[in-house]
Amino acid sequence: METTARELESVARELAVLLLRSEAIRFRPEGWTLSSGRWSPMYVDLKGFAYSWEHFQQGSLLLSRFLFLVNGETFQCPPVIASVATGAIQWGSVLAARCGKGHVIVRPQPKAHGLQRAVEADLSGVDVLLFEDVVTTGKSVLDSLKALKEAGANVVQLISFFTYNVARVEGLSSLLTLDDLLVWAVEEGFLLPEKPGAILKWRKDEFNAQVC
Repeated sequence: METTARELESVARELAVLLLRSEAIRFRPEGWTLSSGRWSPMYVDLKGFAYSWEHFQQGSLLLSRFLFLVNGETFQCPPVIASVATGAIQWGSVLAARCGKGHVIVRPQPKAHGLQRAVEADLSGVDVLLFEDVVTTGKSVLDSLKALKEAGANVVQLISFFTYNVARVEGLSSLLTLDDLLVWAVEEGFLLPEKPGAILKWRKDEFNAQVC
């Protein structure tokens, strides 16, 4: 167990450094406006990160390694991996390919055209692993989980690349958390020692968050 914990920490730190060096995770005083309309002093851009083949390959390998460390080396992936639209699709599809399993896209809400479905497959009685790239409030994950269950799927695991640790999502395993990222960002020289406290205060004030 201690060995696995060390390996998980090593994989998470490797991803953190890779994201920081590639500027897929950035910090600045003036911050950014997120898609939710909220202001944030940091930005996580996993879609842009995948533009580089080297980064895409490294990130995919780390994600696969994380999955097997969490579950054990004898782990058998469920028949289908579902990716939350849209940011998680590229990573979830590669994970499915590495596992030799099927891949579907799940939308938190049904689309307004075509077949008007949230899930593009008949998943009645099928075991599914749900993947999200970045978890903030957890709403998209919970909405996608509901959509999969309504499609008849048996969701056996939830995983993500990164979580802000704003809300507790039962059963979620995340490769990298905001809390660990900030520690390593200071140690690696990407943040001044006094900065993490302000970012954690932002998380608490903005989301009324309790660390999960």
